[in-house]
Amino acid sequence: WIHFYYALDGTTVNTRSSLTPPPVGPTLQGTEKAWAYCGAARRDGSNNLVFVYFRGAEMMYKTPQIAVNAGTATVETSIDMSPFVPPNALKDHLILAIVEDTITVPGNDVLKIRVATGVDYAFLYGNSFTAFTSAYSNEDICPNISQALFYILVKGSAGNLSSYVEILGYIVPNGDA
Repeated sequence: WIHFYYALDGTTVNTRSSLTPPPVGPTLQGTEKAWAYCGAARRDGSNNLVFVYFRGAEMMYKTPQIAVNAGTATVETSIDMSPFVPPNALKDHLILAIVEDTITVPGNDVLKIRVATGVDYAFLYGNSFTAFTSAYSNEDICPNISQALFYILVKGSAGNLSSYVEILGYIVPNGDA
């Protein structure tokens, strides 16, 4: 993660980047006396910055990042959020989705997001119908606890059921509300 800062020398505002998050912050140069935290962005596998928009405390990806793609876990399964959310993030901004396909017995399906083992935080309910493909989605903001989430699919229907978790962005502690 690369953390971005404003650095002040009394008359000029400079920008700084650092691998060090607050509260330590960047190494100040010359006459710089203070810094203010802007936010963080990550690099991709080719060492390029992943495009994010900074707006106040919220960092939004230009393209949503996929953390779970067609997940089918019916037991609690961990989601490593460290590739998508910096360690100092306060909250994760998510899209949750369920896709129901080839349903032979209709029922109510639930995608649960947990912020710790056994601690339900967000829910997405789907009501399936026979011979239809149904998709349900919801946007949620969850607290960032150790860069991890958990998901579980609770099936009430019979047929193909898959879940998706996309990261829209994250909220950092930069003083903005």
